[in-house]
Amino acid sequence: MAELDLYLRHFSLRTPVLEVLDSEPFRLSIAERVAHQSPQVPAQALPDLVAGALAARDFSAAIQLLETERAQGFAKRNDLLLLTYVYCLNGNVEKAEDVAKEVVSTPKDKLVDWLWGTLQAEFGFRPPR
Repeated sequence: MAELDLYLRHFSLRTPVLEVLDSEPFRLSIAERVAHQSPQVPAQALPDLVAGALAARDFSAAIQLLETERAQGFAKRNDLLLLTYVYCLNGNVEKAEDVAKEVVSTPKDKLVDWLWGTLQAEFGFRPPR
């Protein structure tokens, strides 16, 4: 998540963002083609489409795709963390705080601790209790 934060906020490169999110340009083009041909975006294409939206710095599109995953019940813990982060990047801290309530973490969860601390310092985010 720290690597993604670095690329999104300090560089304009697309490919490193895709790679951090376990995608790449070829997979993204296939996912885009499949999504374009389907009436409903297939669940298998969503992670690549999210990665593509983030690589393009289209935070609204990424939020919409992550919310689609969430609504369909496919969102995993890391998807919720990413959605929380992207809501903050897009200026909607209140919505990020609502999503964060769904994140299950352990007492010594370094990823969650880092993310909550970063979002708190950068955006005034209030982590769930």
